[in-house]
Amino acid sequence: MRLAFMLLRVVSTLLFIGSIGVIVRLHNSLVLTPGRQRSKLQKQGIRGPPPSILVGNLLQMGKKTESKDSSTTLDGKQAITHSCCSDVLPFLDKWRRQYGPTFLFSMGNIQVLHMSHPDIVKEMSADTSFDMGRPFYQKQGLHPLYGEGILHAYGAVWAHQRKVMAPEFYLDKVKGMVTLMVESAVPVINEWNREIESAGGVADIKIDEYLRNFSGEVISRICFGSNCKEIISKLRALQEIACKKVALQGIPGLR
Repeated sequence: MRLAFMLLRVVSTLLFIGSIGVIVRLHNSLVLTPGRQRSKLQKQGIRGPPPSILVGNLLQMGKKTESKDSSTTLDGKQAITHSCCSDVLPFLDKWRRQYGPTFLFSMGNIQVLHMSHPDIVKEMSADTSFDMGRPFYQKQGLHPLYGEGILHAYGAVWAHQRKVMAPEFYLDKVKGMVTLMVESAVPVINEWNREIESAGGVADIKIDEYLRNFSGEVISRICFGSNCKEIISKLRALQEIACKKVALQGIPGLR
């Protein structure tokens, strides 16, 4: 009986210590580490929307936000604009106007530095070594889709792949691809024209699937000499699964 009581006390003590360890680790992951990262950037004058614990700014990103560029015509219809970013990602447009071209926001406990300085982006793009690397959470989530391909590689691996691929994008070779691009584009344009005519001259066309099919056909015909519809379809399915996974990776416990 005494031995059982001692074992119970030992187990209880271990569970208590383990629980304290989990709490300390969670507090460090959810509060201390993100706080230190934000503090370093704030000392440099970088601000951003205040995050919530666990989810960061994900709830704000999910809210419907009307962009500054949204407007209506005299007859009450929405005016056509070419501000794709403000329509697709209105929260970024809102924060950019509120905090300036460089600001900070959170995806769960992942801190994201947003920049819209063309000169800095150009300088980063010219970094041929790309030793700065890619975000680990993106590499982890999208690895089944991209592997160590050029979109996710960096350093020596990236440099080697770029060297192998560069000759295929010389101007003379790109000019030779124009005919294939036109041949793939003509059926799409013809289909849009048929829809417009059948609707009496004006039609709303959802172009997403058309453009995906067009891109897939151009890539497969240029790279493989034929239309690999089945392969492209499976890649899209894998892309959708991977993107859904990445969307939740900012929340600890859902990785």
